[in-house]
Amino acid sequence: MILGGGVVGREGPTIQIAGSVFRKINQILPDWWPKVSKRNMIMTGAAAGLAAAFNTPLGGIVFAIEELTKTHISYFRTALFTAVIIAGLTAQDLFGPYLYLGYPIIKGLSIYIFLGVILVAVLAGLGGSITGRILIIIIDLKGRLKKKNNRWHLY
Repeated sequence: MILGGGVVGREGPTIQIAGSVFRKINQILPDWWPKVSKRNMIMTGAAAGLAAAFNTPLGGIVFAIEELTKTHISYFRTALFTAVIIAGLTAQDLFGPYLYLGYPIIKGLSIYIFLGVILVAVLAGLGGSITGRILIIIIDLKGRLKKKNNRWHLY
């Protein structure tokens, strides 16, 4: 699977099976049903599969939005949200409430662990803002170089 570019693990087969099911449903829809492209139907099924595999409806929606950057989402927003919500509810009904990585044991935690969490949060926030600032500087520099010399383009 890895050599062929396939996804392995729990989410891979779930995404692939759900995409296949949605593709088959698209083939058997009656003529009066609004047509959805094969690509969009498979992507919607994959999003529903991801939502079911990880028990994260929002994860399915984010996955779909990432895949939809070339297509306008309003064309099938309702179908996408419905598919993801139904997949999430089905997973909840079949498997019950669960966390993908299990339930953490939090008995006996020291209060000092929260100091570490706060420190990591502050450092991550500072790192993110510094990275954002560096990106802004790079984009500004790129714009100046393009204006200065039209023959030289940075990509």
